Amino acid sequence: MRLAVLLIITALFLATLAAPTIAAKKSLESFNIQIYDSRIKKWISMHDAHVAMGEVNMVFVGEIHNHNVGHMIEYQLLSNYYFNTTSIGIKHFALSLEMFERDVQTLLSGYLSDQMTRGFFLGNSRPWPNYETDYQPMVEFIHKSKNNSTVLAANIPRRYAALVAAGNESVLWEMPVVERSYVAPAIDAPHDEYYKIFYAMFKKGMLH
Repeated sequence: MRLAVLLIITALFLATLAAPTIAAKKSLESFNIQIYDSRIKKWISMHDAHVAMGEVNMVFVGEIHNHNVGHMIEYQLLSNYYFNTTSIGIKHFALSLEMFERDVQTLLSGYLSDQMTRGFFLGNSRPWPNYETDYQPMVEFIHKSKNNSTVLAANIPRRYAALVAAGNESVLWEMPVVERSYVAPAIDAPHDEYYKIFYAMFKKGMLH
């Protein structure tokens, strides 16, 4: 059994960062792609990323939300990781997306199990504006796999995130049990060095 090791890969695209909406590109061959592996604190190639991902059970990928070439790379990482893990007997595979909020998990699961139409699912799950071009390919990849695979709606609902942002998180603990299940059981953000770095990047609109 492989150990559940966390590998954090943050994808930056040195050749394309100034133009993040290059929709006309049909392949990644023309891009100088480098991926930052935070375990070893080095830039690595796509090949090296695939090898590194094959050694772990969980991968975190940081992204720029509206960078469509970045999502093409994520799709390639996802598909390669899926085929590698399932080929060695891994029976369950999950794709976790910040793009979907936790209160739409039932809809997401219903769509993946063909209990509702795509139109109904998208009309009620509040997908981001760039869902069709950037996130849908990954969701549909899992949808078609039908191999004990699922997609997790991982984000806190916006209405509750707004409460936290306004400093009113105490209201969260007064909500019904079902509503509380959509948020973390505790909110702990110590103002340490990590907090300072993360907040500085967040203010600049960088990846998170």
